[in-house]
Amino acid sequence: MPLIQHIESEEDMHKKTSPGIVDLVFFDGASNVQNTGEILRAFNPRITVGHGTEHVVSLFFADVYTKVKSFMLLSAFTKRVRNIFGAVRHSPSAMFKKYSRQHNHGVHLGFVKPSECRMAGEHIAILRLLRLKNALRSTILSKEFIDLRVFESVCQVLLNNDFWKWAFVMCRALYAPMRLLCLADQKSPAMDKLYYYVLQTDRMLAMYCKDADDRGVALLTAPTIRAMDCSTSAGLSDDDSGSEDEDNCVDDNDDADSISAQSSDAENINDNDSDVDDLQVFMWTFAFI
Repeated sequence: MPLIQHIESEEDMHKKTSPGIVDLVFFDGASNVQNTGEILRAFNPRITVGHGTEHVVSLFFADVYTKVKSFMLLSAFTKRVRNIFGAVRHSPSAMFKKYSRQHNHGVHLGFVKPSECRMAGEHIAILRLLRLKNALRSTILSKEFIDLRVFESVCQVLLNNDFWKWAFVMCRALYAPMRLLCLADQKSPAMDKLYYYVLQTDRMLAMYCKDADDRGVALLTAPTIRAMDCSTSAGLSDDDSGSEDEDNCVDDNDDADSISAQSSDAENINDNDSDVDDLQVFMWTFAFI
C-alpha cells in the first residue's frame, strides 16, 4: 500500500498526480498471498489481482510430471540414473566423476536432484541428464565399469541412441514454458514475450508430443519400461544380493557381455544427426542449469 500511494502521488512533467492509476497487481498463486491482493482490492475496487507467471508455469510443470505417464517414466529413469552414477553407488559414481571431468574441461558436472523449492526441478534434471550423455556413455563403455557386471538393463537403455532422441524431443516439447519460467526471473518488462511463448507452448506441444509418441512406440518395449520405471520394483539392484535399498530398483539378469557387445554399435552412431545439433543449441540456451 505505501508503494501504491507513492506511485499515485508522484508528479509527472506537468506537476500533476495520478490518483487511482494502479489497477492491476500480480501476486504469487498461493492462497495466503492471493489474500493480500484481496486486501488491496478492498481499499481500491479498481485493482484487479492476477496470478504471477512463475507460479502458473510451476503448476503446469507439476501437472506434467505427475499426470502424464511418458514424462513420469522419463523422470523416474532420470532419478534412477542419478542414484547409480551420482549418489549411493560409490564405484559407478567415482568412475562417472572421472569421465565427467574429461568431457567438461576438467570440471566435474554432476546430476541435478529435483526439489520442491525449485520450480520445474524434474524437467531441469532431465535437461542435465541430456547434457551428461557423453560422460555416461564413456563410463558405461569403460573396462572398469564392464568388469563390475551391474545395472545391465539401465546401461542398455543409456546406450540406445533412440532413447536420447526420444528424451530430447520430450524436452523440446516443453521448451516454450521453460522460456516462460526464465522470463519470470527477469526484472524487465516482457509481457509481449510472455504472450508469444504462451502461443508457442500450444503450437510446440501439439507438434513435438506427437513426434515423441511416434519415437516412443519403437523404444518403449516391455523390457525397456521395466528398466526405466522403478515404481514397480521392490528396491533391489544387480549387486545387492537381496538387500533392500529404496534408491535403487530391480534390474534384469542380463548377460554382462551385452554392454561390451553394444560398444561397437555405440561408437558408430552418427553424431552429426540433426537432433544432436539441435540438442547442442538447446543446451547452450539453458547453460545456466
